[in-house]
Amino acid sequence: MNTSLVSSVLERLCDRASMMKAVRSFFEGRYVLEVDTPILTSTAPIDPHIDILETEVSPQRKGYFHSSPEYGMKKLLAKGFSNIYQLSHVYRKGEIGPKHAVEFSMIEWYRSPFSFAQLVEETRELISLFLGDLPYDIVPYGFLLENVHGINPLTCSLEKLSSFCQSLGFYEATSDRDIYLSFLWDLVEPH
Repeated sequence: MNTSLVSSVLERLCDRASMMKAVRSFFEGRYVLEVDTPILTSTAPIDPHIDILETEVSPQRKGYFHSSPEYGMKKLLAKGFSNIYQLSHVYRKGEIGPKHAVEFSMIEWYRSPFSFAQLVEETRELISLFLGDLPYDIVPYGFLLENVHGINPLTCSLEKLSSFCQSLGFYEATSDRDIYLSFLWDLVEPH
């Protein structure tokens, strides 16, 4: 038995357990209820940018692994729950690479009534549990691109947005602004 490998795996498992405990404590201290919604559903989530992982539940029926706990949680919101979170395994077909895996853990939460500023602050507090108090700026996406590239992708014409994305190497012709925005986000997000 490779004891260094076992030790490394044990260390990662202990680190993960510690992080999960910290997240649960964070939300418990704010009276946010942990929920656990179904991972396997009878209908596929509708998201044009995510390939859904499916399985055969029976010869006549498919099941779909959720790509986010969003749909199940929104059902709870519709029933009157207002402050909920979920730590969940999620699945996305085709998400393989240095930053992506088919299965990964996600945290999703909803707070009501919370303003955008309150949600940003709570997100910063959650992140600081693991990374400490890091300096940060809140910069609107459109403002950032406008200052760097002279174009606000949220307000410019679709034609101008298409030309701009082509100048950056995106050649898919589409009338869907969200596809262009997703391409630009992939360029901006690492920075």
